[in-house]
Amino acid sequence: MPQFNMGSPLDFYTVVVRPLYEEFVSNNGNIAKAVATITMAYHLYEWANNGQKFNEKRFKERYKNHAHLAAQFQIARQVANGVKHNLSNISTRSQAGFSSAFSEAFAKPLVIQDINGSKVSVDKLLKDIMDFWDEQNKMEWR
Repeated sequence: MPQFNMGSPLDFYTVVVRPLYEEFVSNNGNIAKAVATITMAYHLYEWANNGQKFNEKRFKERYKNHAHLAAQFQIARQVANGVKHNLSNISTRSQAGFSSAFSEAFAKPLVIQDINGSKVSVDKLLKDIMDFWDEQNKMEWR
C-alpha cells in the first residue's frame, strides 16, 4: 500500500524524485514537470542532510568533490522557494528547443536566468543534480 511516509532518502529518491525526473525528460518543455522535479530534487538535499537547509558554504564543505554544484543547488533553491512564495528573483524563458535526448550543444526549451544574469537550461540543471543524487545513491547516502 502506498504511503506518504518515506523511510529514507533513497525511498524518497526512488519513489518521488527519479520518476519525476524521467517524466520531465520525456517532455522537457513542460513547465509543470520542470517545477515539480526541481522542487523535489532540491528538497531531497534537506532529507539527505538530516533536515539541514541548503547553504552553499556547507554544501561545498560536505561535498568537496562536487563543490561546483553548489551554484546549481542554489538555483534549484531559488526556483523551489520562488514558486512556493511567488518571488521573482529568477525568470524562466521558453524557446524552441530539442528534447533531453539531444546533447547540451542543442538548445533546450526551458532556460532559467537568475538575478545575476547567469543562464542554465532546465535540462542541464536537472541532469547535474540527478547525477549528483545517483552518485550519492551509489555511495549509500554517506
